[in-house]
Amino acid sequence: MNKNKYFIASFDKLKLNYITIAKTGSTSVLYALHKASGDVYPIGKGPDSHLHNTRITDYISLTEAKDNGYKNFTVTREPVARACSMFYDFMFKRFGIGGGGGSIDFLNEFNRVRTTKNFYEIFSLVNRYKDVDRGKHFRTQSYYHILEDLINIKLEHINKISIIHPDIKVENRLNSNDPKLDLSKKELDLIHSIYKKDFNLWEGSI
Repeated sequence: MNKNKYFIASFDKLKLNYITIAKTGSTSVLYALHKASGDVYPIGKGPDSHLHNTRITDYISLTEAKDNGYKNFTVTREPVARACSMFYDFMFKRFGIGGGGGSIDFLNEFNRVRTTKNFYEIFSLVNRYKDVDRGKHFRTQSYYHILEDLINIKLEHINKISIIHPDIKVENRLNSNDPKLDLSKKELDLIHSIYKKDFNLWEGSI
């Protein structure tokens, strides 16, 4: 049972399953879900307190998400803004990429190419790999939309999560101050090519 394939966080007290798509405010949403469940954890205090850690958040398989009867939801982000957040995060804030369900080949090649800090080269690398091999941070958002009853909320409308459950209030956006990148037409065309399905997905979210 590969729980790293879709990263579905389950909250029994809320009767909710949350598909955590990277770079869509997922840390903030997880924090809000834990808080609504009565489980409050500090953010950024080490690996044991990090909300994505399996010792803190309970992840389930796709089959379990279909069968447990809970509401399924996720958050979608405008694809260009998400790509810029990916780039800024891994070029200037993290020392490397690890885990996340990606293939060893992708992780090794990414850690080599990232030293260039070149937007086009990095996403050209992403484009050469299948979704499942990229690791969670660089997968398409459409990859995670595999449940027919999935409620899809725009990141810009994050407060609408309260429609799903009145006790959930997303209070912080940890990466909301990331700088905007002035991308060239060549770079924008590449993002549109890689994440083309995500643009329709984002337009159709609430």
